[in-house]
Parts: sequence; structure tokens; C-alpha cells
Amino acid sequence: MRLMVVTPKGILISRKEFDALPEYSCSIPTGTTVGKKWKRRVPYSDKPDSWYLGEYVESLKPGQIGIEWARLILLG
Repeated sequence: MRLMVVTPKGILISRKEFDALPEYSCSIPTGTTVGKKWKRRVPYSDKPDSWYLGEYVESLKPGQIGIEWARLILLG
């Protein structure tokens, strides 16, 4: 996967990159490894209003992991 482009409105992502992300719209993935990325639909329905990228990040709290969310903007 190439480096995604971050803008003030969200992350620009190609169709290929988008399709490669696993979808976890109703849950979060196991295997909490820092850097792990996935997509989710908001709200969860057949026709989503928007897509978000979730990513596990380091937490300031020992023994815990954080999640950061960013809106995905699909190119093309």
C-alpha cells in the first residue's frame, strides 16, 4: 500500500488501496498491532454516508492501545 495523502478534510485514497483495506463496520479487528489499518462505513447501511480509516496507535497509558479515525476520500 502506498502512503496515503492526508488533507484537512480527510485522507485521499485510491480505489485499489480502499479495496485492499479490510472492512470492520460493526466491530474492530483483533490483533491490536500499532499501525494496523481498516475501513468502516458510517452509518452502517447499504448506502454509507462516508467511510473512515481506523488505525491502531500507541497509547500514553501502559498496556493499552489507541485508535485514531480519519475520513476517507475515495479518488476516481
